[in-house]
Amino acid sequence: MIRYALVLVFSLAFSATAFAQERMGTIPAEKMTDGQKKAVADFTAARGSVTGPWSVLVRSPELMGRVRGLSDYVRFNSAMVSSVRVVGALSARGQGWPQSGDRQVDRRRPPAARHGGG
Repeated sequence: MIRYALVLVFSLAFSATAFAQERMGTIPAEKMTDGQKKAVADFTAARGSVTGPWSVLVRSPELMGRVRGLSDYVRFNSAMVSSVRVVGALSARGQGWPQSGDRQVDRRRPPAARHGGG
């Protein structure tokens, strides 16, 4: 019985990982279209290597260019003062947000105390 359980555990553990494929892996340079090559070259010249979500956006060179333009605008040309952009970036990274224990404590406080009123 134990033998069958071990066989079942190992087969389930290794079958899923052994045959798993990356859903949207990096496209090799030799398989890229001319538009994709140009988008990668433009991105690399502006920002360095193509990593993270940008490697997925290579599949649509037009979209990649538009998203990069929007990202550049928000980062460098936004009407927000730089200190507000820094606070936004830190907040997006998770710094400055209450931890789960803080939220639990906050729920136990009366609503007026949560919002600074008495």
